[in-house]
Amino acid sequence: MAISRKTRKTLWAKSGDRCASCRNKLIIDATENDGESIVSQECHIRSRKRKGPRHDPTYPKKKLDTVENLILLCNVHHKMVDDQVKTYTVERLTEMKADHEAWVSKTLDAVDQPGRPRQIPSPPADFVGREEEIREILDSLGGRGATISGVRGMGGIGKTALAYVIAEQLKPDFDAHFYVDLKGSEEKPMDPGDAQLRVLRAYSSDPTAKFPDDPEELTGMYRTVLSDRPALLLMDNAA
Repeated sequence: MAISRKTRKTLWAKSGDRCASCRNKLIIDATENDGESIVSQECHIRSRKRKGPRHDPTYPKKKLDTVENLILLCNVHHKMVDDQVKTYTVERLTEMKADHEAWVSKTLDAVDQPGRPRQIPSPPADFVGREEEIREILDSLGGRGATISGVRGMGGIGKTALAYVIAEQLKPDFDAHFYVDLKGSEEKPMDPGDAQLRVLRAYSSDPTAKFPDDPEELTGMYRTVLSDRPALLLMDNAA
């Protein structure tokens, strides 16, 4: 029995057009000369084939092509989970699927709410790898209160793209998402007060609102505004 059209639609809807492993988009936008490109696989958690990955002869045949036994992955991570079956067991893939679908639902519930800035760009669609670094940083950000984590290295190695990927997974946990380019590599980096003003202006409904000139007053207002608003701040190009 093949995967039905209804099952495919349900799987894609629950997965939000994202890989359940890296959470990158699975449909690459059309170019000037070519149409869209689909870079995904509807993967069986338990293989239909007797010698296939994670095949379970006791699993009901009628469930093999249902949403329950399918997970949406990009081409890279589909190959990974099928090559590394001792690592990516039925239990691990089932948990990955559940976590991802819960993340999609939470993300969709949080979008387009008025007065809540959404400034952080989506990660590049072709981003792959760095699972260990992503997991390490996400684990470090699991505490209560204000938490700071940094990524450093020479220019051009993909630090910003990595930050976008991490931010994408954290967005559902925050009411507001801010992106500020600190211009640390330029001749005149951004002043800390200007970075605070970016955040305050994003929250203000009055485009003509006046803010304190005194740095201490400005910092106090900044802290007050953020004190009861869970916010995700991505400060790029810090010196």
